[in-house]
Amino acid sequence: MIYLKEKGIKTMRIENDGYIGIPVEVQVLYNGDEADIKIGCNGTPVILYVTNTCMERVGTESDEVIIGSILARGYIVVVLDYLHHPAAVSPALDWSLQGLRKHVVQGEFFEGEKQFPCGDYVENFVVPAGYDVSLNHVYWSIDKHGVDGTLEKIVEVWNVDFRGIFGEQEIVCRDGVRRQIKDTWAKSIEDCVKPDGSPLDLNLYMHIIYPVKPKQPVPVMCLACSTENLAVGTATADRPQLNGFLFRGYAGGTFDYGYGPMARQDHYGFFNGHATAGCVTGDDVTYSIQFYNDKRINGAAMRYIRYLVLSEEKYSFDLGAVGVYGNSKGGWMTFLGEKNPETLPPARYFPGHHGEGKEDAQPWLTWQGEKIASNAQFIYASCGGADNFITAGHAPTYVTANVGDKSGYEASNQMVNLCRIYDVPSMYLELDIGHTLGRGTDMHYGVDAYNVLFDLTDYYLKGAPVKVAYISNEPCVKFTGPIPAEQIEKVQIRNEAGILQKGNWSSQYGRTQWYFAPAEPGKKYSVYIPADLQGANGQKLGRCYQKEVCIREQLPRENKGEVCTTRVIPNQAYGDRVQYEIGCAPDGEAALKICKIDTCIKFNQEEFYVNSWLWDDDGVIYQNDTLIGPIGPEDYGCHYHIQMKIYDTVSRWMQIELTPCSSEEHGVMDLKRNIYNIVTTPDQWTTLAFDYTVYDREYSEAGNHVKSLVVRSHSTGNISAPLYLGEIICRKNF
Repeated sequence: MIYLKEKGIKTMRIENDGYIGIPVEVQVLYNGDEADIKIGCNGTPVILYVTNTCMERVGTESDEVIIGSILARGYIVVVLDYLHHPAAVSPALDWSLQGLRKHVVQGEFFEGEKQFPCGDYVENFVVPAGYDVSLNHVYWSIDKHGVDGTLEKIVEVWNVDFRGIFGEQEIVCRDGVRRQIKDTWAKSIEDCVKPDGSPLDLNLYMHIIYPVKPKQPVPVMCLACSTENLAVGTATADRPQLNGFLFRGYAGGTFDYGYGPMARQDHYGFFNGHATAGCVTGDDVTYSIQFYNDKRINGAAMRYIRYLVLSEEKYSFDLGAVGVYGNSKGGWMTFLGEKNPETLPPARYFPGHHGEGKEDAQPWLTWQGEKIASNAQFIYASCGGADNFITAGHAPTYVTANVGDKSGYEASNQMVNLCRIYDVPSMYLELDIGHTLGRGTDMHYGVDAYNVLFDLTDYYLKGAPVKVAYISNEPCVKFTGPIPAEQIEKVQIRNEAGILQKGNWSSQYGRTQWYFAPAEPGKKYSVYIPADLQGANGQKLGRCYQKEVCIREQLPRENKGEVCTTRVIPNQAYGDRVQYEIGCAPDGEAALKICKIDTCIKFNQEEFYVNSWLWDDDGVIYQNDTLIGPIGPEDYGCHYHIQMKIYDTVSRWMQIELTPCSSEEHGVMDLKRNIYNIVTTPDQWTTLAFDYTVYDREYSEAGNHVKSLVVRSHSTGNISAPLYLGEIICRKNF
């Protein structure tokens, strides 16, 4: 099939696509002999235009018109024709395309064409038939929109870590003289340059792939990139998720992570001072200005997507159906699930600054006088994420933690438990893979982590019917969306004799996870879910589900009753920087006054631990190990009740948690962890009470856990404002 006869044409046939095992016809289209084709991370974009699959076409514009427009922009078009093969459907299609991309990257489809130089064609994009691509939108700029101190931080990194790591490389300096980087010294941002002497690129970019003239507005799914080159975020072999969204009728976007410019691939490439001996500023994220600007950067990305719809007719997106996903540091955008994320404080502050500067200059804030929303309606974080700002009303959240990569367990555990505590609709899975987005079957429930992502987004962003994700032994039924209480009563629980059981249902995670009780330990039951059960959106399941389950034996319990009071100690990593004294709160109540919190002055974060101590009648303090622990197998079934009071003199975000373990090694998801995000009210007591249960060896990891109470402030930089701890009680009961 030739779309434009006057253009350069190269046609071939691949008999086996490499994944499904079906033939694919390939055409290479470009602007003939006059084409100026470049390779590399700033090279000519290559558009893989995919035709004749068995997925529904969403864009109604013709292929000829779209391809002609793409070629007119100077891009290369590689038409991949799947010949209407019935197997050319997602998810197999997603992986098939990801495999074919490597042929594009390596230039294999272009061999023998003089216009195509040897090298890697990094800038390549999968585009379904009926879709178009719009590249390199500037959605945020470091110099225009960064908080005070951002440019100075880049200069500091240049002079310390960057000079130490890239010191031998020769560059053209601002004055036109060639020098090794170790012989440079930047006094201002203008002295920091690219290797050719040109200024650093201080813009952050977004790529958008969208259907042309769809019949109705479509949902949007965006990748919060963690790669140093924006195109690479969706091109690696094990990350075909964006393909899946596009072929299911979503618009797709990718937006830059807030790297310091030198760390980007088109500048010098990634570097991490912490990992390089002799080159350390004391910060292991010297590649990043994201942590100081995260709410601004990510919020601007959400607003820009909506701004495009409001300002340009060609974009037809559903403004109330925008989702975001990311892996590793790309997952640190989970605060976008809050209703007004632009109002939240940054993850860090620069010394001497508290996030001030350029508030009015933030982009895309309004359209024709109306506020543009900065939030997302769905969040997926893999191998890491931000837990500081998950509260009640947070957007539905999907979390995966991977056994082959333990870096995500800390954040994953905290996110999952915050969703449980604040009753946020969520799904969590553990996977036996490495540091990447979720794929394959999870370790506990038999759920396909890749497919369930689309089940979740289809429910929350497209209004599709709810599905049953799994049925487990409690008995518990996990759905991909909320189920009303009156609907869950349709689920039938029968014993081995076939007798219908009477009992009560209770829910967690925003009515997506339902438990039935009572159920007799050691007995088998049948769980039947009828096809007419409806999700909260009114859509029926459309099929029935049934599974046999066996209830686990419960542990014997006896009443004990141990009570301890507490005192405060500083985070051991920061010595004696937490100062405290025994005194009275302003209202006269006995309390422990935290008179200066200065544990992490570099980032203006405040943290202290609460460990348990015994006090005698004379006020003498005796240490009594940590608040709870160590925990051993004899503690299975034990319940701890913790209660504490905080009196604050300012309003600030606080995070209070019972630490999960005594070591940094996280090998399991602790699904009963207690962690709370609160905003204190000035001159007022706040009381928190919660329980911890040692419930299962698989998760509690008995013998390894020692529990302490951690209280940290992660916001306003009110380091000198006093804080008071009132009575803290821990009761242990079997």
